[in-house]
Amino acid sequence: MEIATAEEETKKRRIPNGWREDIHPEGLLLYSTVVDVRKRHIRVHTDLALRLSENHSVIARALDMFLKLAHECNELHDSEVEDSDIEACIVVSEKFPDEFGYYLANHQSQTVFWLEDIEQERLEQMGLSALDSDILQLRLETLYWRHVTDFPFHCSLSSEVWEKLSPLILVGAVDQEYCDESTAPKDAATLARLEAFWRQAKKKRDVDCARPTCNWICGRLWYDFVAARVVNYWGTDYARLERTTQIGDDPKPSERAAPLFIEWLCLLFLWNEPAVTMKLLDEAWPGRVINQKPWRKTMATFSNEWEKIFVLSAIIFAGAMAFLAVPVQNSTGNNGPAGSEPSMVTSFAFLCGILCCVFSIASLVAAVNLKRDFGGKITEDVHEAGAYLQSLEGGVMGYLKWGICLSFPRALFQWAVISFCAGLVILAFQLHEQRVQFFWTEVAVTVALTVGVVAVRRLAPDRIRPESIFRVRKNVQATKDTISTVARRATTMFSDQNIQATKDTFSTAARRATTMFSDLSRRGRRNTAMSREDGLELGPQTPKTPTPLIPPR
Repeated sequence: MEIATAEEETKKRRIPNGWREDIHPEGLLLYSTVVDVRKRHIRVHTDLALRLSENHSVIARALDMFLKLAHECNELHDSEVEDSDIEACIVVSEKFPDEFGYYLANHQSQTVFWLEDIEQERLEQMGLSALDSDILQLRLETLYWRHVTDFPFHCSLSSEVWEKLSPLILVGAVDQEYCDESTAPKDAATLARLEAFWRQAKKKRDVDCARPTCNWICGRLWYDFVAARVVNYWGTDYARLERTTQIGDDPKPSERAAPLFIEWLCLLFLWNEPAVTMKLLDEAWPGRVINQKPWRKTMATFSNEWEKIFVLSAIIFAGAMAFLAVPVQNSTGNNGPAGSEPSMVTSFAFLCGILCCVFSIASLVAAVNLKRDFGGKITEDVHEAGAYLQSLEGGVMGYLKWGICLSFPRALFQWAVISFCAGLVILAFQLHEQRVQFFWTEVAVTVALTVGVVAVRRLAPDRIRPESIFRVRKNVQATKDTISTVARRATTMFSDQNIQATKDTFSTAARRATTMFSDLSRRGRRNTAMSREDGLELGPQTPKTPTPLIPPR
């Protein structure tokens, strides 16, 4: 029974006659065959799993339809392109086997083409509609190198293609070293390593067993550079050499009109934070092309802000829960009869505490979701970020959706802080009639609330200008210089030389004091000796008027 099952599995995995199976360098199974169309011999590729017998009829129908189109295309047969320079690819979806797509690759001109006129709807699906002819040519070249990457077998790349690749890699590496806004697809270190890999592949490209792998390496490198050209091309006959260059009269994201009602809602309920966020997008998205450095800096700033909101929202929530216990004790105390309704002031304090809890939890949840959504590929990959921002262009709100989304954690946290402070003010207002110290608490909280709101608005990104940043940096540097000068003076004061000089000074003073007391002792002994010679007795005597003594000669 097991032998029969193995034989059935082997039969099931047999591929159709005339097809050849190859293994892609990345492990995918590829299939190809050569078909005759009039006088031409065209190789056809597909990645449909032909080991499965149910796909044999699918690829047969798709191949028949392709041969019919190729037979009726006179331009294909009238061209002077060699048969070896033309390859076709049939794309079949396993979910919809009755539908298939195709394209042809021209190795001589490094482009792809079709045998019929493409409808506008299909062009829009492929992203090729309403494009300048130069940009369309670059897009088709990108698709060609993608074809070489996907089907590296049976294609022979010219030596000119290999020779052009090395200067292209070196130019990208040098441009990355000298320019922060370089449009090269990789950084300088990566490009240097890729250039070394290219040299190894170039040496082995003529070996039959290594040709598919070398073709895959060449196609992958060309694809990265050509795709970067397409992204950085403006859409006219002028190439964009700098990502910060603004070409055309298109308004900036922050200047695009939005419904007046939505703007008023953002101003009243979101503290106008979306407008502030939109100004950051002006630098990161000039002319609908991602500027890599400001974009990553902006997203890093928001990421750090969301991490801080995690902690601060939890603290505010805990404070609000503790704050709610005070009105509860006050409303259930002995100030009024049992079962009486709480006063209006106590009810307002309750409301502020509950609102603070709600806003703090909402701010924390919004920060967690945004950290998850914007913490991956969309932050690091400029192509992914550009596709995301392009998707925001349609609709009534446009880019304002992005500004509102990223402003939610900050705005909700501000409402949580304001609710907490307002509850404290109301509580102090209720209690300061009986205790004077609560009146000063009320005043202090009010002043802190006012200063906090003003400081938040003054530190908003739209209010920060390069001049103010330069002035702050200058003051900080001056303070650092002053502290360094004081530290150097203190270090000099307590240096080894000064310590030794101080020791020498104390030693000199000690020697002088010792010499002085020694002289006094010698004088005292001499006076005693003179007194004994004169017959005077030493001992306790009646004090007399001191007589100046003359030292003996």
